[in-house]
Formats: sequence, C-alpha cells, structure tokens
Amino acid sequence: MRTVFHTDGDQAQQVLLHDQTVALESIDLAGLADVELRDAELALQVATVTG
Repeated sequence: MRTVFHTDGDQAQQVLLHDQTVALESIDLAGLADVELRDAELALQVATVTG
C-alpha cells in the first residue's frame, strides 16, 4: 500500500493510493569477492535506480 500526505489548511491528511505493481530487477553480487567492491557496486546500482 502506498500513501501520500496532503495538507488541508494547517492539517496534514494521509491519503491511501491504489495498489501499484513495481518491477524489481535482481542483481547477484555474490560473485564479487571483496566486500568493499560489493558495497560499491550495490551503491552504484541503488544510485542508478533511484536517480
């Protein structure tokens, strides 16, 4: 369930949105041996997806 908040005067109201389908891509980082390398690759992937 997704929600957003709108203001009505000085009052915040939570509004429920309809169900949304989100496609998630699976990325296997297990082949990266070094923990720091895996962390860096994961951070890069997150930055790419979230813009």
